[in-house]
Amino acid sequence: MKEPLRLILLLLLSLGFHRAAAQCKDNVFEYLDANQAKMRYQNGGNMFWDMFGLVDCEIPKGSGLAPTFAGAIWVGGLDPQGELHVAASNYRQTGWDWYVGPARSGPNYVCNATIETPSDIFLNGIKRLSNGKVLVLTTDDLLIYDLQTLQTITVPLPAPRVWLGVIELPDGRIFLVGDDLYPTKNPTLFLDTLTYTLSGGPTLNWFHQESSLDVLDDGKVLIAGVVGCEVFDPQTNISTVVPDMLYPRMKHGTVKLPNGDIFAIGGGSSLNGSGVTLVSQYFDDTLGYWFPGPSMSIGRQRATATRMPDGKIFICGGAISALATDIYDPNTNTVTPGPPLPVPGSELSAAMLDSHTVLLGTADQQFQNILFKFDILTGEVKGIHIQRAGPRMLLIDPTSALVEVNDYRQLQHIDFESGFQFGHDWQHVWKLNRAEIDQFKADFLTGNVDFSNYPEIESWPAHGDEALGEDRNLAPFVDVNQDGYYRPGVDGDYPCIVGDQALWWVYNDQGPHAESGGRALGIQIEAMAYAVDCQQTACPDTSLDYATFLHLEVTNRSDTAYHDMYISNFNDFDMGSGFDDFLASDSTLHLAIAYNGDNDDASYGVNPPAWGATVLPNGRLGAMGNMMSWENTIGSYNSQPQVPQEFY
Repeated sequence: MKEPLRLILLLLLSLGFHRAAAQCKDNVFEYLDANQAKMRYQNGGNMFWDMFGLVDCEIPKGSGLAPTFAGAIWVGGLDPQGELHVAASNYRQTGWDWYVGPARSGPNYVCNATIETPSDIFLNGIKRLSNGKVLVLTTDDLLIYDLQTLQTITVPLPAPRVWLGVIELPDGRIFLVGDDLYPTKNPTLFLDTLTYTLSGGPTLNWFHQESSLDVLDDGKVLIAGVVGCEVFDPQTNISTVVPDMLYPRMKHGTVKLPNGDIFAIGGGSSLNGSGVTLVSQYFDDTLGYWFPGPSMSIGRQRATATRMPDGKIFICGGAISALATDIYDPNTNTVTPGPPLPVPGSELSAAMLDSHTVLLGTADQQFQNILFKFDILTGEVKGIHIQRAGPRMLLIDPTSALVEVNDYRQLQHIDFESGFQFGHDWQHVWKLNRAEIDQFKADFLTGNVDFSNYPEIESWPAHGDEALGEDRNLAPFVDVNQDGYYRPGVDGDYPCIVGDQALWWVYNDQGPHAESGGRALGIQIEAMAYAVDCQQTACPDTSLDYATFLHLEVTNRSDTAYHDMYISNFNDFDMGSGFDDFLASDSTLHLAIAYNGDNDDASYGVNPPAWGATVLPNGRLGAMGNMMSWENTIGSYNSQPQVPQEFY
């Protein structure tokens, strides 16, 4: 096995602070937040930002102030023929260079627990079928995903449709309605879930664009919205007109009440779906008529209505800037305000996890945690660190869901409790505190280990899968009996971390290099970010309380011997407000520095701090030897790198 190149990289240090399917792309992140710094690390190697345009770090922690915008690692070198190989990442304008998991000498990763589509997935276009499979609707295709085999069957639509309503009939067929444009009425479609073939259905009485579909207690389907309402009988294949909705609406939400009635909320109040209506209404399936319901606190469009175990309805979303939620009680026919959401969302999906906890996904790109748990009783929020997940989401079981990532074109089956993607053991960032490890050691000595309290210790990836060509030894651990195996439950082995808190993850460049355009090196990077909490551990210098470290082990897993190798820390400094910053270097400290142009920063205020980054010598490597900068432009002599030679 080739020896890894080891280095420790000090990524942040606030100085002068005057106040105390294919290769698997990364979709998971975690925060290092033990001391006065809260820094985000992506499991593919990017740092400090949300991968979509917003900074995601804080110094001091909790202040909302950031000294940097983005960071990553660049590696490059020449092969024996003098050909350049580069792996780098800055803003991912064109794609990825780094991929999740250890490098392999065997087959590369196949992310089977991922559904990728060439066209957009409809907002309400993910349905769990009675046969256990999942139906996904897109503009061009229907996809049937098998949760057991992780395989997807694609059924092309006869013609593209920009919106479809879908429901499973009692006989097992899938009924597809919509994409009508007034006064056009497109034929409905049936999907056979045994043969996965499409056939034509009847043309309905009204046109239905973004209408609602609900199965009534008698097996018929209520189709409501836009200008009309009708009930489809799947046994006779006939749809019968029923009285119109009391308040015209489209893009509304419906939910079936415990008594069988259909409750409708929100939606556009005009023919084209513009405007919103405050008033709710419900369809009495016995009388076949709509009745008025109470008004909501705000008007909503594409609102989400979720039935709670006690029969009440939790209402949220459908308004770009509103945080308000509502709770409808069908027993009293009243609406009362619920706790406010942490973030507004014009599009939301929701699923009940227990009697008062809902899993929410939102499309609002301003916020970092867009998949989160929300307590309806207390308003308590728990963010889930899955990258860009929402709003298209389907709960599979109490701990896993199919969630949208990467803007309407991809669904991933993830365990939202642990952060693991199904079928990919490396889609995770392990996070541990020193106190947690100490408590585990004490529990093991007394025979009281409960691994539900130590999920990161139990799943610590000490060993790779050698049958797949992964390194046997990966995440460092203390081998208590020195038998060479990580067995925390049997031997009391435990992770070996540095500092009071540490993150560990591994990534590689064994895939297309769409960002740098460089040839792959075939390297693996094992990363441990760590920090010292001066309130827990005595610090010789309190500036350690504002510092984080990144220890990297870089291993050449290829058969190529490289020379003229360089490794560097890319950093986009934004010292608070990024419009008045200067850059400098200190050759005696081997330190790159970003600092404010005057003594009053638009974000940090008076006496703003400075920020430094360096590479520390460790016996095999010397200290950082060079610093260079470029303007945030393209096409000039000093602009962002665009081709491999410029990155190198």
